[in-house]
Amino acid sequence: MEYYRPLNIFSTNYDICIERFCYLRSKRYFDGFYGEWSPERFEETNIDIRLFKLHGSVTWSRSETGKYTKNEISIQEADNTQTNMVTGETEVPLIVYPGKKLDYNEPVYDVLIQLKKYLNLVKYVFVIGYTFRDDHLRRLFQYAARKNSDLTIFLISPSAHEIYQSNLIKYRDSDFHHGFDPEGFESKGFDTDIFSNLKGRVICLPYRIECVIDILYDVYLKNLLEGRKIEEQRELETTSGPDSMKIVRWDDCLESYMKCEYVDKILEIVEQRMSWEELMKINYKLGLEIIVRSFLSSLLWNRGKEFWLGKYRKYLPVSPTRIKVKMNNSTDMFLYLEFDYFYQVPLLGEDVYSYYSSLLQIYNDHIIFSNDKTSKTDTNNDLYLQQTILYLESWKESIKLTEYVDLRKDKLEQSELDTLKTRIQNYIANKSEDGLRGILEKINIIERRELNLLVSK
Repeated sequence: MEYYRPLNIFSTNYDICIERFCYLRSKRYFDGFYGEWSPERFEETNIDIRLFKLHGSVTWSRSETGKYTKNEISIQEADNTQTNMVTGETEVPLIVYPGKKLDYNEPVYDVLIQLKKYLNLVKYVFVIGYTFRDDHLRRLFQYAARKNSDLTIFLISPSAHEIYQSNLIKYRDSDFHHGFDPEGFESKGFDTDIFSNLKGRVICLPYRIECVIDILYDVYLKNLLEGRKIEEQRELETTSGPDSMKIVRWDDCLESYMKCEYVDKILEIVEQRMSWEELMKINYKLGLEIIVRSFLSSLLWNRGKEFWLGKYRKYLPVSPTRIKVKMNNSTDMFLYLEFDYFYQVPLLGEDVYSYYSSLLQIYNDHIIFSNDKTSKTDTNNDLYLQQTILYLESWKESIKLTEYVDLRKDKLEQSELDTLKTRIQNYIANKSEDGLRGILEKINIIERRELNLLVSK
């Protein structure tokens, strides 16, 4: 209400929580009743909240003559009727229960019309804890997205990904049966479901509302607005006259979208405007942070979890196949760990240690673990961040060649130790390039094996 007044709230709940909140906080609200049902007064602006109760309310009722009233106190009867304390008339509660046929009731239909109107006008909707199982409401959102190209939904629920995949991304119409999911099939000959216009326009926040309500505006909405602003600028840069051939950097745009967890938009930009390799080349830290955050957000969605875990394993800077142990020079004989990393200047162990520590901090602080269905594991949910950091501890600083054997003495067989000691002594004595090459090859084999052991326990 600090930023939007009146604040439009549509609710499928029958309770009076919002009305109670307004009473306790001295806020003015309008729910359609002004004595009698008066929907025309929804246009008034001198209020704090417009409250649209899509399924009726425990305080609403209908008389046999079709009169709609709002009662603060009523006498409950055994036959699901109630007596109006003022008029004495017998009334029935105006509540649309789950699975109940949507009969004509003027307040309910008027509120649905209001929902349709606003969905055609607004850019951003926060949907909290709603599953979209009501066919008429689901279709309202899907059809509105067809007309309103700016409509974007923040879907806040521990089951956000499941709700999006099951009820929003595709049209579900019992009159049209299809045999295949549209994802994964390129041929138009398949009998597939049809994607709705909400595809790619839902930001799934799989958290309890109390965990994010304080940051919905300052973090999520602000960063979405900033991301869209930057994206529009980058779009202009790609078509700006003689300079249109210049490289357009999209990473600042991606950073804003990452902060508001707009995963579908991130994938769209990376896969259509650039590539994962290009992102890692210009800003590998952002790329890996996007991957880790998106993986954590998808922990309860198996398909998404496996997708992002695959990206992580492909692009992480530590990989047993890319480790190199090099020596500064033949004079001081200090070893340091170097990680070949795609198109980047090779990363040193100290840098990789620091970066993995920041990824572990993201993991430990992520609000996905406020969800009762998720928990932290010994393997960091298959990210193995802690194990990798444990391995990198030894390589935060350079190591003397003569001290390497002591570093790994508990990890090697005695014969392997003796052979490596002999090679190092021989190299110190005669400085043979072939001898050094053999030592480094052996150390590389040992280090790859050590890291593999740590991340596969």
